[in-house]
Amino acid sequence: YELVSQGQIAYVTEGGRYIITGDLIDMQTRQNLTTQVQNKQRQAIVASIPDEQKIIYPAVGEKKYEILILTDLSCPFCEKLHHELPALNEAGVEVHYLLTPRHGPGSPTFIESSKVMCSDDKKKLIDIAMKRQNIDGEACMDDLISQNLQLARELGMSGTPHIILPDGTPLPGFRPANEILAAIEQTAK
Repeated sequence: YELVSQGQIAYVTEGGRYIITGDLIDMQTRQNLTTQVQNKQRQAIVASIPDEQKIIYPAVGEKKYEILILTDLSCPFCEKLHHELPALNEAGVEVHYLLTPRHGPGSPTFIESSKVMCSDDKKKLIDIAMKRQNIDGEACMDDLISQNLQLARELGMSGTPHIILPDGTPLPGFRPANEILAAIEQTAK
């Protein structure tokens, strides 16, 4: 039997005597069945996040794909990825940002993330913060940023940036737009 608990997957024999953790591979199809379940879990989590909790960069023209990026305003690789957004948008990818400050509650980036989410011009403040400049405003969304951190744990984030592709596949770390597009197209097959 497959046992799923708090995002963890294990396999249990009937009667519960034996439990196996790790990946279950179908040797005939060479597919990782555990990864498929994890991807579906991530898809469900991403689908449950309300738009008000994200910052959305719409696709230019027809929307072909939608990805979620867990990002930190103080992360240099997140800043680098932020510069790739126009190329992704031009390619028909709608990008959803979820602010996930790595240093947790009370950290300067947590406070800045809260300020961004309180702002009427979130994208402008992200641009300023990604340039390591101070941002003004009230930090009124601490609960929302805490929820984002919980979502990041559920999505398996171990660092930022952390990209979730449309099929739920995680893509950790910085990747240029062309690599992200190739990964999206590969998983869409």
